[in-house]
Amino acid sequence: MPIPVECLSCGKRYKVRDDMAGDTIPCKDCGDDITVPGGRRRSGGSKGRKGKSKSEGNPALVIGGIVGAVVVVGGIVMFVMGRPAAPPPGGFAPNGTPSTIASNPSPPPAMPGTPPGTAPAAPANPGSRFDQTVVGGKPSGGVPNAPANSGPKNPSAGIGLGNVVGVTKHWRNSAMGQRDATIEFKTLQESPDQLPPDFWAVEVDAPPAPVVFEPKKKAIRVKVPIGLGGRNTTTEDIVFPVVPSPFVAVGTNATKKDAREIWNLATGTKVGEITGLSVETFDGALSPDAKYYAARAGRNDKNVSVYDIEEKKPVCELEVGAIGSFVDVAMPKPNLVVVTTSFGSGATHVYELPSGTKLHAIENGWGTSNRTAPAFSPGGRYVAMARRERSSEEIWINELETGQNAGKLSLPSYDIGWGLSIDGMAFSHDGKELAATVNGWSCSKILIWNVADGSLVDHMTFPKKLRDTSEGVRDANPLTWFPSGKRLLAFERSIVDREMGTVIWQIPKGSVDWPGKRWALDDSHITVLDVAGKSGIVLVYELPEDRIKQSAERLAKTATTRKDPYPNVLVEQPAVVPPDFSGLKFITPKEATWSVKPDAAPAANTSTRPVNLTTGGGGTIREVAISKGDSPRAIALRSTGSDPFGRVASGNISPTQLKQFRWHSVQNKEDDENSFSSDSGGKRRSWVDVYDLKTGQKALEIRMKTDGDLMGVSPDGSRFLVWAATKSGRLDLYSADDGKPVMGWNPYASETGENNQTLVSATLIDNERAVTMNATGRVIVWKLPEAKALYAIENASQPTLSPNGKYLGYSDGQAYYLLDLATGETSGRIADVGDVNAAAFHLDGTRLALLSAHKGAYYLFAINLTSGQASPPFPVPVLSGFLHWCGDRYVLLDNQKLVDVEQRVVAWTYELTGDHIPSSPDGRHWFMAESGGKPQLIAAKLPGGSVEGQLAGVTLQPEFVLTPNGKCSLNIQLGPLGDQAFAAEIDKLMREQLAKNSITIEAGQPVTLSLTATETAGQTVERRYIGFGVGGNETFQLQTKSMQCRATFDAVGGSGWERVGGASNDLHFLRRERDEPLQQAIQRTYIDNAKGFFRSFTLPPYVFTPKSANGIGTTKLGGGAAGS
Repeated sequence: MPIPVECLSCGKRYKVRDDMAGDTIPCKDCGDDITVPGGRRRSGGSKGRKGKSKSEGNPALVIGGIVGAVVVVGGIVMFVMGRPAAPPPGGFAPNGTPSTIASNPSPPPAMPGTPPGTAPAAPANPGSRFDQTVVGGKPSGGVPNAPANSGPKNPSAGIGLGNVVGVTKHWRNSAMGQRDATIEFKTLQESPDQLPPDFWAVEVDAPPAPVVFEPKKKAIRVKVPIGLGGRNTTTEDIVFPVVPSPFVAVGTNATKKDAREIWNLATGTKVGEITGLSVETFDGALSPDAKYYAARAGRNDKNVSVYDIEEKKPVCELEVGAIGSFVDVAMPKPNLVVVTTSFGSGATHVYELPSGTKLHAIENGWGTSNRTAPAFSPGGRYVAMARRERSSEEIWINELETGQNAGKLSLPSYDIGWGLSIDGMAFSHDGKELAATVNGWSCSKILIWNVADGSLVDHMTFPKKLRDTSEGVRDANPLTWFPSGKRLLAFERSIVDREMGTVIWQIPKGSVDWPGKRWALDDSHITVLDVAGKSGIVLVYELPEDRIKQSAERLAKTATTRKDPYPNVLVEQPAVVPPDFSGLKFITPKEATWSVKPDAAPAANTSTRPVNLTTGGGGTIREVAISKGDSPRAIALRSTGSDPFGRVASGNISPTQLKQFRWHSVQNKEDDENSFSSDSGGKRRSWVDVYDLKTGQKALEIRMKTDGDLMGVSPDGSRFLVWAATKSGRLDLYSADDGKPVMGWNPYASETGENNQTLVSATLIDNERAVTMNATGRVIVWKLPEAKALYAIENASQPTLSPNGKYLGYSDGQAYYLLDLATGETSGRIADVGDVNAAAFHLDGTRLALLSAHKGAYYLFAINLTSGQASPPFPVPVLSGFLHWCGDRYVLLDNQKLVDVEQRVVAWTYELTGDHIPSSPDGRHWFMAESGGKPQLIAAKLPGGSVEGQLAGVTLQPEFVLTPNGKCSLNIQLGPLGDQAFAAEIDKLMREQLAKNSITIEAGQPVTLSLTATETAGQTVERRYIGFGVGGNETFQLQTKSMQCRATFDAVGGSGWERVGGASNDLHFLRRERDEPLQQAIQRTYIDNAKGFFRSFTLPPYVFTPKSANGIGTTKLGGGAAGS
């Protein structure tokens, strides 16, 4: 089936064969590359230099799948050292002799230590890549009167502005891999964040009359009648109502002369009895007004008999035997009987009294076998049940008389590696609140909701499970309330003080501890059991308040506050403002008289201490941005769920790659919002945390109802910009001071064509201006909150703001421009800059560093922003293209390589297991790293401490294994691929690339380009093939094999460039032709994947020695302490 593709550069559309999925093809109109969706991305191609080392491209077109593969290696797995070349020279040494960039830049001088025959020299026929005419396309879109591109097509149009926020997904569940109880407790102590329910029709259901208990001078004791049978009292002989009530039924009816007595414990008086039944009853229930008693007549009887206590006669018999297994009988209201069964998914059956008519059955749902979980409102109107929905539990509240659902409550999400489970629930005596005790792996929480609106209003956390610490008997009530609502009783033993949020007293064990027998009559009196011979006794026990008070005071000395140290607000999305394009000024490339002035960043006042970031309340930290100025802030966005790839442009990710990444995140292509989401269950949402970098403390938590990604923060940190994670490219502006929404708009919604509508990146210039860019390189400067478009630039890449926001720098693929954002005039133009891959202003605003690709190599150079002159370019090893100034002498390249711009060489390497933050308010390098299982935001001065001392006074010179005009040998050993034609193809490809780099192939050289493929046999495993459209299902034995593919320049002492990849025949997916034998299809796919590696990379013209690629030392950056 043909695959439709579209050229991002000119908009030309094609249909290609499905066997080309994952390939890169040239556009016939403009010559730019087109990535065919599907398959595996072939890393290192013409645009392979863009972005981080993530898999790119849509999922493979699946014709068949293999079930049971242990390792997902179906495509190519690559590891990169140094950097494969892609399109280089251009320029860099800020303190060197400035020189205006010429059309034909001179090569760097020969460097001491270069192997013989490889001295740097200009390639044959030197010249800029822009000397040749490149056919460009015209933009199509809804921006009025947009001019056509007047120059060649920018090869990197739509790339850049990815150096604003740090993108990370590292901090999800990392702390709980080993089920650490201490970390779990600290995490669960964080305030739960729960959205109000989408639907809520529950009303406060107060009891008909509150229980009034008047303590007596003599403790109330109710003896349980033994009966004529003479047996001991059992738990079936004592029955309390399931809602607050002063009554209790005690005794048995095994013979006609046995009496079951009804007592009012509030007054200590007997109010009725049941006699003459001559049947032993089980699962008894007493109505809250003591009018009715219901029970099963016999242990194996599946019918329920109802007895009228006042009239002293049977009322009806409920035939429930065919329904399934009994769980419980309850009477939450005088006129209702509720029977819970557990057959299948279980159900709650509701009967009306006195007729015995069955009203309906409420499905309990699967996975809710907890018998103690259901709770009844004190007025008997509602039942609350625990239900499992997908992978999480919820509380469903249904009206008993109608069976209709009145509301659902979800449990809060915590980063503890698993979801919370419900252990029990209870309504407060006044019906205004609902409490639930929930468990993690080793800890418990009590959550309390406001019944009037479904909001979560309180929470308490316990270091161990309440069920375990209470040492309660089996099936004890997990939770009951004291009448005032200030205390709760957990598992009938532990008294929880709500204000303190902890257990303040444990009721001693009794001589008889039966479940469901301890109920609070007031805040100081509860019912307990005792025994006298064969007879049980129901006692009203007075709590030792003096001792409880002493215990509470002692605990208060070490208790931690449960109040959040920072405010949190729940916000709505802002109203959308339609874009205003009237008066829009189009900026066209042109020569300009240099008038740029230094635009220094405001002085920053930041703490030297690490900043502890929040993860437990919900979501994964996805992006972090840092503001500038005297009161800098860090803004971190968290989102629920996780995406297989990032949704925000990071570094030099191409628009094609970004669209493919977002494609993987689509949850439902047909939903109203067309939102990007990967969660299979639950509604995705985000949180934004605001941190004060002066104090290192969290200042505000902003709770959002929808999902999104952080795009940028204003320089003073008072506002931030969020992409609403929709295909329409909606942007929302919020206040970081109080979380209030300011406005929203869709910058490119009026455009035509997917590429023109795709928002790639955006950030804030200041509180009232923003800059955005789409996938075709259309940059627009906006006035906010009016959403008025001020300036538009076509065919742009690498837009970069000067430190104080005066200028916007950008490339059009030929030159780099500086636009004065106050006037809309071009203040400077730097010609012949190559394919700019990164740009970074020095914080003092006097210099601009550019990283450019040209003819297969990467070059670094700097622009003196006072004079407009540039330092000579020099080649550097590159991985991703991030740039960051570290003082006046050093530039951090790729967040790893510390480049000495005076000596034109890599001086040091930094390694980090974590995530880098590209922006910096103070010149230090900011990053995220783990400490104690939690993420920290840390700043380090680079170079600092001992590294600065080691570099002081050291003379470094760039050293190369190979350069243009050099010579190398060629060694290709691809025997396991078993294809001479393929070996010849690769031999030709390598020779062409080397010739393009002006490198001569000659035998016997000290440098050898080696390409090798080595195969290793593995175990024999059983696999099952499931055919989708081609062939049936097959189970077969597979002799596993793996192929290691390697390309490197071998030299004495090693080299700084190596590509390593791999392929395996233990595949998850493969494309199978009709009538093709399965084993043949597997072998063909396996070999094709290995071959794809050797077709995927570009050879660099400059190959560094390991020392020049990595510097003279390595430092690992980590958490736990601030950098110096």
